[in-house]
Amino acid sequence: MSEVDTKAVIAAAERRLAELEAGGAEPSRVQGLLIDVFVACNRSIRNVDFRRLDPATVVEAYLVPRRELYCFVVIQWVRRLFLPALRPKVAEGMLLFGLGRLFSAYNDMGVQHCTDVDLNVIVKDGTSAADLAHLRGMMADLQAQLAEHFGVRLEIDPSFTVLRAKEVAARLSHEDEAIREANRRFYKSNVGSLRVIVDHEDIRRKLFALVDAEPDYRLFENFLGLECGKQSYAKIRFGVESLRIVAEGCVPASTAAVIGSKPFDDYCRRLFPRQHFLSPTDWIFSMKYFVNRVYDYVGAMRNLGWSLEEIGFDKVEPKLGVDPDYRYLRNAHKLMLYLQELVTLTMGSYNAESDYSYISRARFLRFMELGGDKFKRDFDEMVLKGGLLSQSAGERYRILRHKVASKSRDRFLTGKAAELGLFPPDFRYEVVHLDSHDYKISVPYSWGDLGYFTFSSIAARVASIVDSRLVPRLASFGASAEALDRLDKIVNQG
Repeated sequence: MSEVDTKAVIAAAERRLAELEAGGAEPSRVQGLLIDVFVACNRSIRNVDFRRLDPATVVEAYLVPRRELYCFVVIQWVRRLFLPALRPKVAEGMLLFGLGRLFSAYNDMGVQHCTDVDLNVIVKDGTSAADLAHLRGMMADLQAQLAEHFGVRLEIDPSFTVLRAKEVAARLSHEDEAIREANRRFYKSNVGSLRVIVDHEDIRRKLFALVDAEPDYRLFENFLGLECGKQSYAKIRFGVESLRIVAEGCVPASTAAVIGSKPFDDYCRRLFPRQHFLSPTDWIFSMKYFVNRVYDYVGAMRNLGWSLEEIGFDKVEPKLGVDPDYRYLRNAHKLMLYLQELVTLTMGSYNAESDYSYISRARFLRFMELGGDKFKRDFDEMVLKGGLLSQSAGERYRILRHKVASKSRDRFLTGKAAELGLFPPDFRYEVVHLDSHDYKISVPYSWGDLGYFTFSSIAARVASIVDSRLVPRLASFGASAEALDRLDKIVNQG
């Protein structure tokens, strides 16, 4: 299959769309052109055979072209097909903007195969109930069309996607603190990053003026903090909440077995000593909350005009280049995007309930099974060449990888006999010695040990970046003394 230059195809399509518009072409011709462009580009991008996915080029070859393609077809469909089909007074009285990973201005690494489309509509206050119902019905039609023709999922929240301007204003000043704060976080965090698709200057200026004075600390709250009304990095990391996921089989689940979370790390430290390369039989690493969201926060702050130095990193030096911690965060984010792409391609999870936000022991072993030597080489390349392990940790990684590959049988644990029952029921080992007082067991190595070792190291480094780089700068972004005190107490508790 020959490669398609997505930028060139899109540029040519934009010229052709302008010609069709000038000639008064029927909507069906516009629709046909958009579908043809998508088919031509997507066939080249989507990479049905996951064994061709290359971690070295995943951003340039897959993720960024996909973002460009999805943005193009969605925006053009909205402007040229959805908008003209609306009642004129509705179309003329609305602000429509895109946000989320697909549209956010701070997203510079593209989107995964099953990235959702997030659109929000705010209409002028005089919009009647009938016109509002009409608009919501048309949004539902748009949702079905995008799914049918492009396989992309438009998220529609009945309580949020379509609102009158006065309803948004009321939420921003609501007497209920939780409602007020959640909306102020949302709009402040998106004001500098959203993609305006259909503009209404009066609505946009008046509403976003209501959050202009909000401190930029709101972005930390929204992406990472304890005050966020949803799941967040800080809540999961410090055990305030368990991680909610959709497990295989589309079963909603909540798990506390999250690498990098304080409760799970405390549990593992007692039973699975790192010096033995030992890992628990059940672990999950939240790629979304423990890496992606941290990178998104930095990107969103930069998009507001703050420099890396102001956010907390060192100044870029001509000889040294970008701050090593920022480079690390970019490389970790890239690894997560690569793994998230693999989840959709290998796990059969691309459907209405897909959850590509995490990697588990079971998924990691599945990658090893399906990808074989290629996945092992790719993982080595991103972890080692990407600088995701320190020099000493890199040496330990190589030792562990050799022991797993060679099926070494030199791992022994000893302890009190009464403690043997603390291990999980599915923990595999062979008894070397056991009496009423002591035990000695032999524990086989597993590829799951390699994943656990790697993601534990990444979680620790990212936590260090958050704690030592990002948090100390929050006061300059308007964080209150109370917020900082709460964060400090929960970081240092116990």
